Amino acid sequence: MSQGIEPMNKASETMYEVLGSDGKQYGPETTEIIGDWIESGRLNDQSLIRCIGDTEWRTLGELPELAGGASVPPVNEQSETPPTTTIAYPASIKVFGILNVIFGVIGFCGIAAGAISLLFLGWASQHPDFGNEVRQQMSESHLLFAQIMIFPAFALNVLLFIGGIGLLRNKKWGQKYSIIYGILIIFQVVINAIGTTFLTNNAGQIITAYAGGAFTLAFAICILYFLSRSNVIEALKMTTSSANTAARHV
Repeated sequence: MSQGIEPMNKASETMYEVLGSDGKQYGPETTEIIGDWIESGRLNDQSLIRCIGDTEWRTLGELPELAGGASVPPVNEQSETPPTTTIAYPASIKVFGILNVIFGVIGFCGIAAGAISLLFLGWASQHPDFGNEVRQQMSESHLLFAQIMIFPAFALNVLLFIGGIGLLRNKKWGQKYSIIYGILIIFQVVINAIGTTFLTNNAGQIITAYAGGAFTLAFAICILYFLSRSNVIEALKMTTSSANTAARHV
């Protein structure tokens, strides 16, 4: 009789997943295996763990059925800040944080210079002494198109800069804003290329637009590829979980 009951008990046993400091998930494992990891020092009260089926990571110390054997590094009894889990952040987070901020600053300077130039060209195109010369270089429709595109370019540049700040602070929203920028900037590059192609016959302007668009497109693809990788997502998720845990202890 006992042989028939044993498989059912084993199947119904609670299983756990552990989020390591390297950002990788380990498991599912049984309570016994988790206990072995605690005894060997691989886990402590601040290790992130969850039951299979749960979506939120919790610290081992929050699970009374497991926390009894866990050990934590000694801390000052008067300290109000609980010990935290060391998180290994992928290098791509800091790299794109720096690049986003640098390109954001360059973008603000370029947009400001472009806006001033377009305002001057708009004024010159209506001036009797310069109008014909300006219209030979840039049609009125192309000038209007360029003036309109300044506004989404500025908005996307703000998104890029803020995303870079968030990545440098290892924040989940920094990755989110950077991904949104990467998607939207692709649409802007395509629209700008189409508009330039059909609204001007100036080969220099077309080549410049295509070259700038190719660089921007390559950067956007790199953002979408590297910041969407699982190790980046898990590391930033650990940051959010650790912050929530610390907030509950305040």
